[in-house]
Amino acid sequence: MSQCVTLRTFTGLLLLFGSLIALPVQAELSVTRGSQVGAIAAESNATPEWIYTVRPGEHFAEIADALLARGIPAIRLLQHNGIDNPATVGSGDNLRIPLAWLQRQPDPARVNSVTGSVQLVSGSDGTKRPLTSDSLIRVGDEIQSQAGTATVELADGSVVRISPHSRLAFNRLTQYGKSGMVDTRLRLNQGEIETQVKPVIEGGSRFEIETPSAVAAVRGTMFTLRTAPGMTDLRVTEGEVSFGPPGQTRRIPAGYSASVSTAGVGRMNIRRLPPAPEMNPLPQQLKQLPAQLSWTPNGANNHRVDIFDADSGRWINSSEVSDSDFDINLLDNGRYEPPKPQHSWNSNHTFSNWATFHLQRHSDHHAHPLRRYQSLRHFEDLPTLPNGYFGMFVVAYIPALWYAVMDRRLLAHVDFDATRIN
Repeated sequence: MSQCVTLRTFTGLLLLFGSLIALPVQAELSVTRGSQVGAIAAESNATPEWIYTVRPGEHFAEIADALLARGIPAIRLLQHNGIDNPATVGSGDNLRIPLAWLQRQPDPARVNSVTGSVQLVSGSDGTKRPLTSDSLIRVGDEIQSQAGTATVELADGSVVRISPHSRLAFNRLTQYGKSGMVDTRLRLNQGEIETQVKPVIEGGSRFEIETPSAVAAVRGTMFTLRTAPGMTDLRVTEGEVSFGPPGQTRRIPAGYSASVSTAGVGRMNIRRLPPAPEMNPLPQQLKQLPAQLSWTPNGANNHRVDIFDADSGRWINSSEVSDSDFDINLLDNGRYEPPKPQHSWNSNHTFSNWATFHLQRHSDHHAHPLRRYQSLRHFEDLPTLPNGYFGMFVVAYIPALWYAVMDRRLLAHVDFDATRIN
């Protein structure tokens, strides 16, 4: 198992890095019963409630209209809170609202990125089709990754990354009206996922992932969950996760891993993770290869390096290495971007325009190569040559003069941030 540390090392990439060893500990961790809602219900046998704090300028009628489900009249909420006159409800007051009274509607998840072979199995008719970016994931759907990976964003902004050879089912994707609370329940039938869960609203929101041998309930954390026949492993990077066999969960804090085996009833092994190795600095933007990602050895026999695209969450690489470095040259090419006007130098001087049929409007020509020369356009805020083509020919014959003129102009265009120069 490994502890992961998130590091932004160069433009467009997100690296999750950890050591693949764990140290046993004899630590007594507090016991919980899964999610917050379940804990409240088990302790008090009362109907789970959510406490809403009235904001400045809000009125009781609009609060009831925005939050209560159809069939629940506002007068019931007044009676539930012992309020005779709704006009007395003001800013800062707390309203107790049973969860069963709140509006609910399914809120599909969205696929941010897909690499390789990944299938989506529809929960409504069982059909299977290739998963694509921007696909909507609805209740009952299942993602099956063969040799591919997928990154899914839930309605509350939580992110789930699905590793190869995994099966993840979406059993519940519920949003409680405009309250901001969600009820998300997933089932990892096979393989591994890495999650970054947004902090949930205490007392109402719920985020649970079930496996064939365990359940993980979270309130806002970063963790990895892996399941195989007879075994489920958890690794917590940030926050804490309530984890264990159903009804026997324990709170696993950041810096620990835990595993549950079906071989022994209720048997759970908790281990302290080794400290994350210290990374050696890398420039924010790599200008040339070869280059290596390296770290200070920390006694671990093996390390795991996961690299993601920082914008889309696309899983670029996952490798286990036995040394203290990783060759970045082995990464696949990044995203290709079509040329845009701002990618090339432009000029818009009268004489050159007449003599070259607007050819010096270079930016529009590169962005739209099929546009006729006489129709090329000029754009503001582009890197612009200080003179027309004929004047620049003279400057180019004297290299020292060219660099003196153009280096200063180039730096000014990128606000003197050399990392933006390709």
